[in-house]
Amino acid sequence: MEFILGLITGVILLVAIEAVLKGSGKRRSRSTRSQATRMPAKVEVDIEVREKLISMLGGDKDKAERLVARMRFGKVGRYSETYYWRMAIRELEMENGNG
Repeated sequence: MEFILGLITGVILLVAIEAVLKGSGKRRSRSTRSQATRMPAKVEVDIEVREKLISMLGGDKDKAERLVARMRFGKVGRYSETYYWRMAIRELEMENGNG
């Protein structure tokens, strides 16, 4: 009789633990999914930094945006938007031998 009660208790505990683990896993995946789909807030860039990069590229705003997007790739939200623009300027200066 004690064996049967112990076995039933063990099964109930395993089912309860499994339910808790599945529930916490679902919550994590939801928050991760919502963070991945959430768009970063539109942030202003220091106008002097923006104008410097655009002028270095001969006024080509699209090319400046693409270069900044490369700097931002994989690091979205880690730094300020101005930081990515400064990184792009630094890369251009290094390519041109000015850095």
